Amino acid sequence: MTYTTATELFQDLENRFQSSAAETLEATFQFHITEISGDQTADWQVIVDNGKCRVEPGTSDNPTVTLNIAEPVWLELGRGEKGALSAFMSGQIKAGGNVMLAQKLGPVFGFNL
Repeated sequence: MTYTTATELFQDLENRFQSSAAETLEATFQFHITEISGDQTADWQVIVDNGKCRVEPGTSDNPTVTLNIAEPVWLELGRGEKGALSAFMSGQIKAGGNVMLAQKLGPVFGFNL
């Protein structure tokens, strides 16, 4: 899909969700999108709970992983134009908390690693 806003990509994450890749995963991924265009929500929670997924705007009180990503980079990841590992290694994704769990986003949501 061709995403043009961060909100479009977040709203499609539940459709992209691969429950078989998340059968034993329990995590709350807190995203903060920077350089965001228009009047969009900058903070999103992606809650994965043993094969189920919920995506909600806002912030979590106790996220497992926090990710800060500029909207253009987030869109490139969503469209498959950029690999998540290269974005992380080049500093385009800043992560906190259980950073190793961030690697699960690739197989769970179909992002290129």
